[in-house]
Amino acid sequence: SRGLLDDTDSRVAYYSAAFLLKRMMTEEPDVYQRMLQSLISKAQQCNNEKLLENPYLQMRGILQLSNDLGVQ
Repeated sequence: SRGLLDDTDSRVAYYSAAFLLKRMMTEEPDVYQRMLQSLISKAQQCNNEKLLENPYLQMRGILQLSNDLGVQ
């Protein structure tokens, strides 16, 4: 379902991100909390709270952090 994040229809990408976030929260709450803390820190450094308000940007940020950390 990560491929849906690249969908050209922004609604599909947005709702896919919201679904993935909710799934991550329920299936991997500890991983989600760690990633969220990192994302909060990144948002503060960039002075960009939109990273946290929008599910699409939040999921993209988490995926980017995962790639940076080498998490599968």
